[in-house]
Amino acid sequence: MNKDKFETQKNTLKKLADRRFIIPSYQRPYVWDIEQIGKLLADFYEAYLRGDTHYYIGTVLLYKQKKENKLIYQLIDGQQRFTTLWLIAVSFKMLEKESEIERFLKAGDELRIDFAIREQIKLYM
Repeated sequence: MNKDKFETQKNTLKKLADRRFIIPSYQRPYVWDIEQIGKLLADFYEAYLRGDTHYYIGTVLLYKQKKENKLIYQLIDGQQRFTTLWLIAVSFKMLEKESEIERFLKAGDELRIDFAIREQIKLYM
């Protein structure tokens, strides 16, 4: 019998506050450009104008594992959206705009997102 199981759940950024994520080495690099980012930001803005209390960003598929006694989640699908959210959080921080999204940057004292085998990206972030 296969002991692996799949769980489906809706989450918010607030619910992900203590989780760390890694982009596996087999994932393609971040390739979104102004068109995709602009569409996501426009969707956020339209949801804000409508007064939506939540905005569904789509499916994010994760694989939970332990690494160095820490629970981490491999991003199997949704990496482009997830990385874009992280970059938005970086932008808010750099512009010194107070927002709850800043909590998305780190889990404790560590960056929330890591890029397997892409040390130059990790160092840049």
